[in-house]
Amino acid sequence: MAISPQQLTIYLYSAHRAVIFAIAQLSCHINYTAELLADTDCPRFNMEIWKAALHQWDDRRSENVFTYRDNCFKSPVTGMMSRLHHTPWKDAFDDSLECYLRD
Repeated sequence: MAISPQQLTIYLYSAHRAVIFAIAQLSCHINYTAELLADTDCPRFNMEIWKAALHQWDDRRSENVFTYRDNCFKSPVTGMMSRLHHTPWKDAFDDSLECYLRD
């Protein structure tokens, strides 16, 4: 089944708008969190590392919705990289502390 140029244009326009909307949502979330932090006595953390982690998370989620949770990120508080979890997210049904801390 062939797609007409008009259908392709509508599809591409819709896809572009969805990407722009997702970027705007993420930016809004980042800005709102920064505003909340400014009004609280919560410990400060590196906002640039946090922003980068959110963008990486969003990019990886777009690439593969089933595996984006199976990645390591740098802590905005300590600056250290997290360890890779021993079990892929989709197979990890035990949410106990013992299981989480297991090597």
